[in-house]
Amino acid sequence: MRLYKLSFRRVSALIFTCALGILVLSPKYNLRSPVLESALIDEASKPSLFLVHAYLDELQMSRLPNLTAINWPPEPLAQRPAGSRNHSGYQIPLPPPFELVMSRAQRELSKKLLLTFADIMFANGLGDRFMLCGGTLLGSFRHHDFVPWDDDVDIYVDIEVRPKVRSLLRKNKEGYLLSEFQHLDKLYAKTIKQSEEHLDLEYSRAVGSWRWPFLDIIYFQIQGTNVVDVGFETKYHLNTVFPLYFRPFGTDWYPSPRDPLDVLRRSVKTSELCVVSSFSHVTGTSRAEWSMECSSLGSRYAFVSHRLCQEETVPSTTDDMVLSEERLVQRDSSGRVMIVHSLCLAVPASNANTETYAMRSSRN
Repeated sequence: MRLYKLSFRRVSALIFTCALGILVLSPKYNLRSPVLESALIDEASKPSLFLVHAYLDELQMSRLPNLTAINWPPEPLAQRPAGSRNHSGYQIPLPPPFELVMSRAQRELSKKLLLTFADIMFANGLGDRFMLCGGTLLGSFRHHDFVPWDDDVDIYVDIEVRPKVRSLLRKNKEGYLLSEFQHLDKLYAKTIKQSEEHLDLEYSRAVGSWRWPFLDIIYFQIQGTNVVDVGFETKYHLNTVFPLYFRPFGTDWYPSPRDPLDVLRRSVKTSELCVVSSFSHVTGTSRAEWSMECSSLGSRYAFVSHRLCQEETVPSTTDDMVLSEERLVQRDSSGRVMIVHSLCLAVPASNANTETYAMRSSRN
């Protein structure tokens, strides 16, 4: 059994009553139903419950909301595998901007790469030395999952433990492969057979000297009071990043920066625009960058709204850690907002009233 999964599957009741809210699960997510699906933690819980430690604490994890027992929108999947070839060997073009890129097998492989990495890190006392970053952190903050049109998984790892991490990854039991570079590494699956490139299988596809889908392992270094991305040289204040707190990414919890909003503001070009990167990880080539207002995508994809949890007192400073209610919402064709699920998560107060479609405060 995977260490990282050990306590996530324990709560299976369809009705979970708590002091801050009631979890009422329906057998299937229905966008037409306005019923609030919440997973709010009990009154004894504090932001400290979400603190990340070097090793997984089974009791701690069992007290976090069970992400497998809440509603989720239908999984956004491309109809065919990105990078696939037809029987004639012709590579099928990538989908248009803001359309889904990853197929079912590619999305599953991406999540397994991340989960395998997390299992290894926690099993070896390195759980507080890595965190979600880049588009994966953005996905957690805006969608509680992948950015629907994203095509890779990004994590930060402390460069001080790079030798140990590399050694552990080379011996991973899943048979995944590791490509090592100066500022980052890539973890990926074995290459799909040429005769099967038209099929949706959990293998990676050739891209340069590595394979895709992959897990991007980006290294950071602590320099005084700063945390520095050693490749892109982006700087974050130490207190912005540490201590790490758990955030959801799909149905699993992963270490994330203490202040995800501040980290994202330093790496995302604009607060209200959704962007398709100018680089395709599928092909390893540059392309035109596309952007549009996130609000215009609100009926196509689910986004997260942010506000203080019920009974949470207004903090004295914006840096205080609070419980923020994060609702995954989606608009229907008439513009009515439907709530998919709700989670209370630990964030600085400055994150707790963020607009649904823009990374800025929604305080009145």
